Amino acid sequence: MSTDKKTLELLTRIKAGDEIAFHELTESYASLIESVAHSTAEYLGRAGIISPDAAVDDLRQEARLALYRASLRYDEDGIGEKVTFGLFAKICMRNALTSEFRRLSAKKRRSDRLRRGSLDEAKAAVSDVSDADMRSALEKLLMSGDGELSRYEESVLRAYAEGKKIPAIAEDLGRSIRSVNNALYRIRVKLKR
Repeated sequence: MSTDKKTLELLTRIKAGDEIAFHELTESYASLIESVAHSTAEYLGRAGIISPDAAVDDLRQEARLALYRASLRYDEDGIGEKVTFGLFAKICMRNALTSEFRRLSAKKRRSDRLRRGSLDEAKAAVSDVSDADMRSALEKLLMSGDGELSRYEESVLRAYAEGKKIPAIAEDLGRSIRSVNNALYRIRVKLKR
């Protein structure tokens, strides 16, 4: 199977710098460009990397660039004898969009690591507030009545200041241990301010 004459003619014109020829080639491969862009966007969405709607335009552009690069590279090494341009273009587009997927995945992982690192730093800073500081600040916070603490946080802080252990506070308030720990964390953040 070989590439049709019209496509070979367009490829020759594209290599000579004819922009109109590339526009014609793009129109011929519009359905392939759309298909590859949409399938990659859906995959990115399922992977939770980016909204598929936000990604389609960028992926469509990446597919066009891959088509352009494919049109310049096709038949350099006699590949035309083994593979049609359509298959070559499809492979190039899929490879380009796979690379884009990997780039976005890595970017998301870096962002998640930075976010986790920021959270860890915040927790470390908050842990500098000692239990004694919390107990002494209890009076100030409760007496000020500025509403900085929620009712639940006030209840947790009162019980904690009385020396109750976290499991006992959770049982008394009918909440989970995790909920009490989260309340204490928020209280420490507010005290740190």
